[in-house]
Amino acid sequence: MTAKNNGGLKEVKPKITDKTTPRVTRKAIPRPSAATIRILGYRIELRSLWPGRLIISGHTVPSGKRYEFPSYGFVLPVEAEDVDGLLSRRRGTRPCCGASAVEQKYFELA
Repeated sequence: MTAKNNGGLKEVKPKITDKTTPRVTRKAIPRPSAATIRILGYRIELRSLWPGRLIISGHTVPSGKRYEFPSYGFVLPVEAEDVDGLLSRRRGTRPCCGASAVEQKYFELA
């Protein structure tokens, strides 16, 4: 630094030795976590593929909510944290409980 005397006051100027330009870096935007989804309350619409009334009780989904689909084709918004579990529900692959040769899904994205 250089100092100059101006009638009793000192003016101090910093020396700039580094003439490189600063780099701008971009950070990836992280996906929201399950906790964030719960807080923000994201909802996704699912369509029932079951040919009748279908009730999903709270203990079978992560959010604990109860969903009621009154008929085939009914669209209902569900919590985002419950979507994977509901879409993975199927009927017809086990040797009991109404099994058939064709696997039937309960829901699809609307």
